[in-house]
Amino acid sequence: MNEIIIGKPYTAIEDDNAISLNSDILINNKKEKLFIKLDKKYKPYLVTENIDAFVIAILPFAFKNNCTITSESKVSKKLLYQITQYLNPCLETSHLNLYMINFNIENLEDEEIKSKNKVATIYSGKNEIDSLFTIFENQNEELNEFKITHLLKINNSNPENLILQKGEIDKICNALKISMIHVETNIFEILKEKYNSSGVYLNITIIYALHKLFNTLLNPASQPFAKFKYGENSSEYELLIANSLKLPNLNICAYGGAYTQNRKNEILKENKFAKKYIN
Repeated sequence: MNEIIIGKPYTAIEDDNAISLNSDILINNKKEKLFIKLDKKYKPYLVTENIDAFVIAILPFAFKNNCTITSESKVSKKLLYQITQYLNPCLETSHLNLYMINFNIENLEDEEIKSKNKVATIYSGKNEIDSLFTIFENQNEELNEFKITHLLKINNSNPENLILQKGEIDKICNALKISMIHVETNIFEILKEKYNSSGVYLNITIIYALHKLFNTLLNPASQPFAKFKYGENSSEYELLIANSLKLPNLNICAYGGAYTQNRKNEILKENKFAKKYIN
């Protein structure tokens, strides 16, 4: 069994404009630093009180490598319960050859993080139709309490299935008064993970890192719920991940999974603002 020790999160100034949330971790006595880097104005919203974000970050690696996760730092009691009682047992009994994780963490946190109740979605540069559908379907504040306030743009994901011209996502956010947060991380690099297998976990990791700002993540679902399965792509069982990793004060939604991408495209073409971006 492999051992992972997660260190207490801390922030570090990277340059004049950037700050990172970091955790020094040991994987079988090999030290690595995981980081999430973004504009320094978001420093007040970075969570250093618990290791929740980094627990989620290493889940795909730990599931595959038969790990014990240890830390003297705090983890949310509710999150740990849901991982051990719901997510991990479901994946361990799937056909993916995954393992039960042994958690050796006694410092459990009952107190909830207070947030500014903002709503985020993710733009990874992959399957843009899902991101656009999520953005444009959540703009009516009177009818929808989940009106998107921020878009998290993950800078080092691999672009794929693009339909927008370069820079157009920025124009869309400006027009809709959505704040864009550029995020960089080395999580995939250190843990040798790929976006397809771990992308959903990464998106949720970033939301947990910024939990003081957000109480909702509308993660663009790239797979219809009707095609749910335990596959190599984490989006194929995103509904399970989202329901297992949400907290009473942090809502995680797989948004748009009720529709196929073709149907999303049809709906967007009827939207007077969105249709000019959709061919």
